[in-house]
Amino acid sequence: MTKITYEISQSPAGWSLFRNGEPGADYATAEAAFEVAAAKSSIEMRSDDEIVIHVRPADKSTDAPPNNL
Repeated sequence: MTKITYEISQSPAGWSLFRNGEPGADYATAEAAFEVAAAKSSIEMRSDDEIVIHVRPADKSTDAPPNNL
């Protein structure tokens, strides 16, 4: 049995999806990246592999300051 790990993390381009450490595409939202990882995982489950999807929390330090106008 093989272990397949998907990791979703915030990047300058939005959200990046990695599979076993290999970079994949960038997505506008974490939810979009998660949906792709889940769809790919559902196919890979047929191979009886262990599958992990890990979503790193958003880096709040990059958020714009609140607009108090």
